[in-house]
Amino acid sequence: MFFIKPFSFHSRSLGSLSSVMKFICLSLLLVAVAVPRTIAQSVPPPPQGTQADSIFADSFKANHVLNVFATTQKTSCYTPEVPYAGNLSPVNGYTGETPCNGAANTGENLGPYPTQNVINQPQLVNNHSESDIRVDPTNPNHLIGQTKWFVSAEGYNHLQGFYESFDGGKTWPVQGHIPGYEGFTDNTDPVGAFDAFGNYHALLLPYQFSYDKFGFQVFNNGSSLPNPALPGEAISSASRPHGTSSATDWNFTHNGGLDYLMTAPNAHSNDPDKQWITVDLNPSSPHFNRIYAMWTLFTFNPSSVFVSFADANADGSHTDWSAPTVLPTINGHPWDSYMLPHVTPDGTVYTTETNNPQQKGFQFADLYVISSGDGGATWQTPLLIHHDVFVPAYQNTTFREGIVNTFAVGHHLVNGHYPLYVSWEDGASGLANIYLTTSPDNGATWSTPIVVNDNVK
Repeated sequence: MFFIKPFSFHSRSLGSLSSVMKFICLSLLLVAVAVPRTIAQSVPPPPQGTQADSIFADSFKANHVLNVFATTQKTSCYTPEVPYAGNLSPVNGYTGETPCNGAANTGENLGPYPTQNVINQPQLVNNHSESDIRVDPTNPNHLIGQTKWFVSAEGYNHLQGFYESFDGGKTWPVQGHIPGYEGFTDNTDPVGAFDAFGNYHALLLPYQFSYDKFGFQVFNNGSSLPNPALPGEAISSASRPHGTSSATDWNFTHNGGLDYLMTAPNAHSNDPDKQWITVDLNPSSPHFNRIYAMWTLFTFNPSSVFVSFADANADGSHTDWSAPTVLPTINGHPWDSYMLPHVTPDGTVYTTETNNPQQKGFQFADLYVISSGDGGATWQTPLLIHHDVFVPAYQNTTFREGIVNTFAVGHHLVNGHYPLYVSWEDGASGLANIYLTTSPDNGATWSTPIVVNDNVK
């Protein structure tokens, strides 16, 4: 997730240093023109009223919210499969790759690694982005976060890293890169989930590319890959068993090989992406401790969405992944992505789908929900949540919109149903306002959306 979507649907096409600066300029131009006057609309006030920014800021102190820098509590290094020589300079906030020189204190393996086909030197992890954090259902003081673990932000060169707390987030004494997939150039899009045994499952997206002499990324096939022994890209898994304490305590193999759910020959033309994971933590469910993994497969720009599932074991392993199957989408509109699966106490698994067609520069999106009542074997056809969400861009920044919506399910019956909740951002007014809607009948109907941010424009 690195660039503004209208210019590049794929998050991993970084290009060269000069292209980065050109892209920032184009991004700023897009922000300036993103909301035509004819589209901008008034927004109803939020039910709770509005408040000043200063009052919002003071609410953190009033509610004893503490800010802790997790990844600065340890120093991590690893050896990249494909080093990157570029450097945008400290003036711009970058350092390039920095040799480790014995600085690591995480206890992780610094390399070289069994899956690598080269011998390089360990580099310092000096940047992070896209964090995900989860709470252990067996112990609310046990937290695991994941994030991108960069040795070169300029080269978009990173693995996935983790950081772990045993005191409710005050300290993070165990951290490092997630092992097993160091033979890939990158490992991206952090997301994970605990099972009911307290084991943690990370769903990973490792992929390969090299750099040409200008610093552009090069995506090849087969023997032209940087590491031909591995696929060009994969959806894969690694698990951290309950009770472990070392940075290296991860399971990343299954049936004698790396724990792949699917593989692709390269990371450009057949491109799995946007993976997400959940576990059924409901003891009354017929599929208690089932792990659901979902992702998008982009074939250039059209896309298909997939699901695979397995059952968690007490030792941190899992049963075989089911064969990936295509999830239902709206016929004739192959532009779906951003699955966010959740499970209600009766074992029904739901996910939203974002349909974001190429027309008008990916500017409008429709939100749908689908569900399965038989453990992921079959799925209901999509039900519309909301039509024509105006995908926002952020003024006066180089940031872009990522996932448009978020999704949650209720765990208590209301009139015989578990309520569903969907929230999304819409930029039609010129500001990215946050809307919320709920369904009382398994997604068949949805309430009139309300605005929930209190700085409405």
